Amino acid sequence: PPIVLPPASTFDFVPSIHAIVSRLLLDPTDKNALQPKDLAAAVFDVKQKLQRARTVIESLPDINRTIETQELEIAALEVKIERQRSQLKGIFESINGLGAARTTD
Repeated sequence: PPIVLPPASTFDFVPSIHAIVSRLLLDPTDKNALQPKDLAAAVFDVKQKLQRARTVIESLPDINRTIETQELEIAALEVKIERQRSQLKGIFESINGLGAARTTD
């Protein structure tokens, strides 16, 4: 079955972090400035978005497969491909051999 991902906005938390940091860097007298004591409340939505993104990623198929497991599977597939190429080459050589034999008859 096809993998259904949530919208890209699920993973788009950088603008939110940028906005928070920008507000932290404002002059403390600026009405839009974020005071350090208000930081926990300001990052709450970002933390929730990160948790949702983490949950989505963890639900992807084969996400827990190790690199070693994937490399072993790739090596096995490469052997299989080489074997199939060899078989195809043999078939083509047989076909070409039959064609050459017919023209000499």
